[in-house]
Amino acid sequence: MKTIQKILIPTDFSAFSLAATSFLTSMPMFGDAELFLLHVIDDPVVMAPYPNVDYNAETIFRDSEERARKELELCIRENFTAARRVTPVVRRGDAAREIIACASAQHVDLIVIATHGRTGLAHMLLGSVAEKVVRSSHVPVLTIKPEEVLDAITAREVGEEHAEPAS
Repeated sequence: MKTIQKILIPTDFSAFSLAATSFLTSMPMFGDAELFLLHVIDDPVVMAPYPNVDYNAETIFRDSEERARKELELCIRENFTAARRVTPVVRRGDAAREIIACASAQHVDLIVIATHGRTGLAHMLLGSVAEKVVRSSHVPVLTIKPEEVLDAITAREVGEEHAEPAS
């Protein structure tokens, strides 16, 4: 069986997407893997509702990238121990395409991505980055349902607190 040595974790900084980090830190089997924490800045097409913005202004993208890097660094400090190898990565473009491209560029063994779990009309209108990644990736993708992960971690922690000490 292949050892997982590199893991990509895409994040949009929402509580949902950060559930993937909670999952990874709670799973000892991933303890030695190098992590890549990725944030993708949207293409200007997504920003089209703002007609007064000059989409060619490189300063907009530089500022966005700088904010994303700072947010990734904060996320790493808050969610991982200092001993953990976590590399922040910022890319620009379509989220699903950039996640797959980053996985290929970094030669990752696994992508761990949280899903918002939308269904019905919300899923049709908003689409699903996680679903697109699962369908298109050549790398295995582990999808995380945030509510279930957080509930399981909380239940395990509560169980450990109330466990009787061994005699």
